[in-house]
Amino acid sequence: MRKAAGAAGLSLWSVAAGAGPTVCVVDFARFGQVTTLAELLGTDAGDHSVYRLDPVGDFANAEARVTLAELADRYAELLAEGGVQPDILASYCSTASLALHLNGSLRRLAKAVVLVEPTWPTDALVVREARDIRRSLGVAEPEDSRALSAEPVDIASVMAVLRADLRSWLSADPGSGEDAEFMLSTLAVRYEAWLTFLLECSRAPVPPPPPGVRLVLSPDGGYAPSPTWSSRVPTTVIECPHDELLEHSNVRALVRELERQLTLGDCVDSDVCAR
Repeated sequence: MRKAAGAAGLSLWSVAAGAGPTVCVVDFARFGQVTTLAELLGTDAGDHSVYRLDPVGDFANAEARVTLAELADRYAELLAEGGVQPDILASYCSTASLALHLNGSLRRLAKAVVLVEPTWPTDALVVREARDIRRSLGVAEPEDSRALSAEPVDIASVMAVLRADLRSWLSADPGSGEDAEFMLSTLAVRYEAWLTFLLECSRAPVPPPPPGVRLVLSPDGGYAPSPTWSSRVPTTVIECPHDELLEHSNVRALVRELERQLTLGDCVDSDVCAR
């Protein structure tokens, strides 16, 4: 993966290059996650191009922290400057809303929008994620903190709690030594970027489903269309555990089928990929 373009703290990454349809993936790497959606779609890419936008990684740079609508506009400008016009726009998990905003900001709408395991962040989700981080740091009863109970969420208050947790966690690790401050800073920046991105998603209205949209779900993930959508959305359910979806060849096969339809000039705004 190489950096294809960058501006104002944002980066566009090239995962695979080809002369066929262009796929732009909006995703991020979860804590402990081995494979990203962009890497899955870039494997055995053949003749198509795959580009990646990582809003959580970009939000680690304070210059990039803007509203979701502004971020979508900036990404659209970055794609245009890099000469990239997505034929297929794909997203993973909490980046679904950003992908939909980005699609509306493009000079030409993507012909297909694939939302893999979409989630629709709320303040309550931000609080749950912060509590999960605390649990991973060995805090037994995170619900005791008022900073992680208040809505609307105040990121500065949440991060004050998490930094204290990180310091305690690192001080209990004799192996951290001189690297403790560096590790604290690195992890705190990542946590803040993640929670800030979720909060910006929760503040922005979810756009209506565009033409060519489809969901890709696992049966046990508990994911669904946005609760604000009234119309039916074509959905593919891939029979595998939630934590194995980003390694499943059927996700790649679905996108390849969309690419084939685009190459043949077929309409992808149909239920052809719905199962």
